Amino acid sequence: GPQSPLFNALQKHKPIDTGVIRIEAPRADDVETMWVRLGTMKYGYAWREAPEEILRTFKEDRLEVTVKPLDLTVTLLHGMAYWSHGVDYDVIGPVWEGGTWTGTVMWDAAIHLTELLLTPEYQQKLQGATVLEVGAGLGLPSFVAGLCGASKVLLTDRGPIVGVAAANIAANPQLKGVEVAELEWTEADAAALLAGPLGGKVDLIVGCDVCFAPLFDGAVAETPALLHVLHAVASETTEILLSVERREKDGIDEFFEVAKGMFSVVEDINTIGGVRIARLKK
Repeated sequence: GPQSPLFNALQKHKPIDTGVIRIEAPRADDVETMWVRLGTMKYGYAWREAPEEILRTFKEDRLEVTVKPLDLTVTLLHGMAYWSHGVDYDVIGPVWEGGTWTGTVMWDAAIHLTELLLTPEYQQKLQGATVLEVGAGLGLPSFVAGLCGASKVLLTDRGPIVGVAAANIAANPQLKGVEVAELEWTEADAAALLAGPLGGKVDLIVGCDVCFAPLFDGAVAETPALLHVLHAVASETTEILLSVERREKDGIDEFFEVAKGMFSVVEDINTIGGVRIARLKK
């Protein structure tokens, strides 16, 4: 099938229904946001230099996600809609550096990982758990973890995307114990996060499309930074779930080969719609 079928449907403002979750992507007449097409990256234009023909104005409000097993709804700002009525180039510019823009939209990997968290097995594991999401972006898996009874959920991402997560937390006052923090992928930052907001332990770590080599790690010639962070935060009882959509030259196989040298358990637990979900444990 086509790459990123769920992502592409949402970009065309079509609802999707996986049987477990339903996502509505309505257009709102009162919100106008400037969006740079991926052509800016493909053809090498800097944000400020992007010609008008590759800019388009579109009207978009938010995603309404119905979590069917819980009969609850989560609201997610999407596609940089929170920068409405004009663009502050100084603020948005950094979003287009180093793959950071990927945190502003909903990807298939996040949707399928969310489905996994809603299975009876993981709903039970989430009761009272401390959950960390790396590269959270919009944060759907984290929010669903909170709805499933996790006592503490921490979304983390790069600085420019922290505002996305914070806006989404504010848009969902029904969520308790859900917070956001900036995390650069260094062992020092990971150790500070573990000692601080995480309170010294984490039961479950999740990440979606965070080990895509062209964006985050380059050629996997040495241990990717993300693996160092995961190893620094996890204990022997921590479960790590990484969900990634397979793409050409994605470096995913190499990533997991390196992971086998650092974690005692590296196993695939599901493949759906071109998305690979793996479990890691120390």
